[in-house]
Amino acid sequence: MVGPELPGAHPRVPHPSRRVHLDRRGRGLEHVPEGVSDGTPGAAAGLRSPGRFRGAAPPGSTFERGDALRSDYPAPTAFYRDHVIMWAKDVGRSIDYVASRPDLDASQIVLYGVSWGAELGPLLVAVDDRIKAGILVGGGFGLQESMPEADPFHFAPHVRQPMLMVNGRYDFFFPYDTTQLPLFQLLGTPAASKRHVVFEAGHVPPNELLTKEVLDWLDRYLGPVRG
Repeated sequence: MVGPELPGAHPRVPHPSRRVHLDRRGRGLEHVPEGVSDGTPGAAAGLRSPGRFRGAAPPGSTFERGDALRSDYPAPTAFYRDHVIMWAKDVGRSIDYVASRPDLDASQIVLYGVSWGAELGPLLVAVDDRIKAGILVGGGFGLQESMPEADPFHFAPHVRQPMLMVNGRYDFFFPYDTTQLPLFQLLGTPAASKRHVVFEAGHVPPNELLTKEVLDWLDRYLGPVRG
C-alpha cells in the first residue's frame, strides 16, 4: 500500500510516512520467510523513502502462514476460491491497520502487485474502494480455470481506480497477446487513467526501467512526496 504526512507522527517511526503501499508478490508459494529489498525484481527502488510507507504482510498460505495449498495457480475448486476470499480479507485487514495509524493517510493507498500479486490485483482493487490506485507489474489474466467468484476476469470491468500495468513483451507466465492486453482492455478504469507500459524484457522488467514509471505514476495520482 502506498498514504500524505499527518500531524502527530507515530513516535516509533523515524521518518513520518506520507504514502502507504501494499505489496503483493509471487510467483509460487514460499514457506520460509525472506526479506524483500529494493534489489528484488519488481521492487521499484525508491518506494522505500521518507514520505512513503511500504507494507508487505504475508498473505495466507505463504511464508510462515503456509497451509495445505501448494500452488498459487488458479483452480476450479472451492478450496482455491476460499483462499482467494482469504487473500482479499488479508488486504482489507492491512488497510484497517493503516487506518489505525495516526501517522499514515489511509485515503492515499495504492495496491502494488508483482507477478501473482498482479494477477490477483484487479480482483483485490475491485472489491475494496479504499484502494485509491493500482500498479500491476508482470501480471495478466491467468490461463488456468477458476470459479467465477475467484476469477479476476469477472472483476476487472468493475475496477474504476487509476491503474498502471508494467510488463515485459517476452513474459513466459503472462504472454503479451493472450493475457496482458486482454486484462488492460477489460479494466473498467477510464481510458485516460490507465496505462500499459511494455518493455523489451521477460516476466518482470528490471528495476532500472520499472522505477521511473512507478514513481511517476505515484506522483501523478498521489502527488509528489514532500522532502
